[in-house]
Amino acid sequence: MVAKADASPVDEPPPKDRQSGIPLVLSAAAGLAGYGGMVVTGTRLAPLPNPPTGAWWFSLPAGHLGLLRVLFYLSTLVAIAGWVGVGAVAWKRRLGTRAAVAVLAAWSAPLLIGPPLFSKDVYSYIGQGLIAHRGLNPYTSAPAVLGNGPLLRSIASVWRHSPAPYGPLFVSMARAVTAVVGHSIVAEVIVMRAIEITGMALIVVFLPRLAKRLGADAGIALWLGVLSPLVLLSFMASGHNDCLMVGLVTAGVSLSLDGRRAAGLILCALGALIKAPAAAAIVFLAVDELRASGLGRRAWGVLGKVIAVPAATALAVTLASGLGWKWLEPMNLRIPAQLRILATPTVSLGVAI
Repeated sequence: MVAKADASPVDEPPPKDRQSGIPLVLSAAAGLAGYGGMVVTGTRLAPLPNPPTGAWWFSLPAGHLGLLRVLFYLSTLVAIAGWVGVGAVAWKRRLGTRAAVAVLAAWSAPLLIGPPLFSKDVYSYIGQGLIAHRGLNPYTSAPAVLGNGPLLRSIASVWRHSPAPYGPLFVSMARAVTAVVGHSIVAEVIVMRAIEITGMALIVVFLPRLAKRLGADAGIALWLGVLSPLVLLSFMASGHNDCLMVGLVTAGVSLSLDGRRAAGLILCALGALIKAPAAAAIVFLAVDELRASGLGRRAWGVLGKVIAVPAATALAVTLASGLGWKWLEPMNLRIPAQLRILATPTVSLGVAI
């Protein structure tokens, strides 16, 4: 006879996981309720397409705008409270990658199908894509050339007379979106957001790897770099193309530190072909590789690769786009720095400093 061991369910989590599981679920539910409330009230308050008569594909019935504003900002506070609750779990080093991804999926779902929040930039992306689709050059022609209509009315006034300040890779993506779903601004916004999911996926995959390599906790890194309301509202809800840029740079830096230097340089160069500031990552990777290689003849080979790989990537993408090299003109590169939206807290702080 073989004595039976004390039976306990194989799948039963250890006590510390049980203790962190309930607060995590409650915090995730609070965040979902908060973001859901922001999206629902945003169908009346957000920058909708074709103002002032435009509407989203679902909407609240007409109501008192003052009450809706109160509900919107209460929902914002609930979403932030949910994030803080998840952070309490993360700082105890009990937030696993799978759990963080599940929370991200839950919180992102309403934001992906709802109207843009806090920003009209996604409409200018569509406008620049439509300019390119019509055979004009968005680096010399501003959205005003599209003529008065629902799309131009949707674009913020500061962008209506500004050429595209983005790289040819992103403008080519926007051109493809307008070519496929150009019949509906709402559909274009949702598809543009779907492109941003690629950037978020890259961040989710490579940020934990980067954190572990640098001796940081992956759960805390995901809590700060992926689940933060600033990230979700700017990347997912507003649909800013920074998401794709940051995703490519994160992947590029991570691969480079793992020894795959060429792949890292290519990804960072692709990030710069979304938005030029990503090129700064190439400089840091170059310094890191030169420092690792030491002085001497090998340093010249490393320097040549650091220059040649991003240059070849930029050349290939620019030629494939057919948009020319005007995206590198100083005027186009200065446009983002010339526009200061003081309603953005970080911009206000920077200007004050």
